[in-house]
Amino acid sequence: VWTSTSVSRASPGAGHFHVELRQHPRYVDLAKCTACKDCLEVCPVTVPGTDRKAIHLAEGAQPGCAVIEKLGKAPCSNTCPGGIHVQGYIALIAQGRFREALDLSRRSIPFPGICGRICTHPCELNCRRAEVDQAVSIRLLKRFVSDWALSHPDSDAPEPPPQADRNARRVAVIGAGPAGMAVANDLARRGHRITVFEALPVVGGMMAVGIPPYRLPREVIQQEIEQIERLGVEIRLNSRIGPGGTHTIDELQQLGYEAIFIGVGAHRSHHLRLPGEDLSGVVSGIDLLRTINLSQGIKEPQCQAQVREYLSHGTSTRTAIIGGGNTAMDVARSLKRLG
Repeated sequence: VWTSTSVSRASPGAGHFHVELRQHPRYVDLAKCTACKDCLEVCPVTVPGTDRKAIHLAEGAQPGCAVIEKLGKAPCSNTCPGGIHVQGYIALIAQGRFREALDLSRRSIPFPGICGRICTHPCELNCRRAEVDQAVSIRLLKRFVSDWALSHPDSDAPEPPPQADRNARRVAVIGAGPAGMAVANDLARRGHRITVFEALPVVGGMMAVGIPPYRLPREVIQQEIEQIERLGVEIRLNSRIGPGGTHTIDELQQLGYEAIFIGVGAHRSHHLRLPGEDLSGVVSGIDLLRTINLSQGIKEPQCQAQVREYLSHGTSTRTAIIGGGNTAMDVARSLKRLG
């Protein structure tokens, strides 16, 4: 007897039918429910459009066990900006099915290893488990399966989607930051030919130049970007788009790109609008982090010279930081690492 089950598809064969069933979760333990109906009296949720509670017990039905009907999303998944199936991948991790958990996360976001380190995890603030003891470590679990995949390259990884054929539609993506690379990932999986144009000499946008490597190791960014490149995505660095750049928008259209996505990011700091803000020696946190990251990551000579100009007295330079948010703390910790 298949309870709480519907037929998804039925197809005839040679003297038989192949039937695909979809069994809905009961959310109630068959071995423990006694059909006492106490739960129906205290359930606070009524199913919209009916007079039935979310937990219900069908009269005369077998087995004599209640069933919970869940129509909405879990608070954790509903809060996730990426729309990740949080309960799904955590359940797979609990069963030791790490590869499947990672694949489920990647259906929603292409950067599970990055998000597992730097996401502000609003899901955990809304985790129901916190009403019992403490929230599930949702972000760290995502980081765990990503790191596990890196240390098990020969695990049962699914074959990547076939690369686009020569007649596929061409799309230009301006900006190799999180938005641009997410778009490139999704369109490549749909069979389009994608070229990404990035003005900086590194891929990753603010992930690479706005977040210090002690918080987001560069090899993690590279490994996640390589997953997207395996789909056939071409990335062109040092390729600024616009007047005086490698191409203009009009030139991209003339080159045969049928669609253009612009994801140039938000690389500018907020200004205080105070006198003296433009004096020598005053620099925005984002500009300083980008300069430090480029001077260390790819040994950019111009950036290395800029760092020396900002910190003109070397390790004797006294620095005052205005602000106490993530950028301010990243600046403070980066400067401490410079001595």
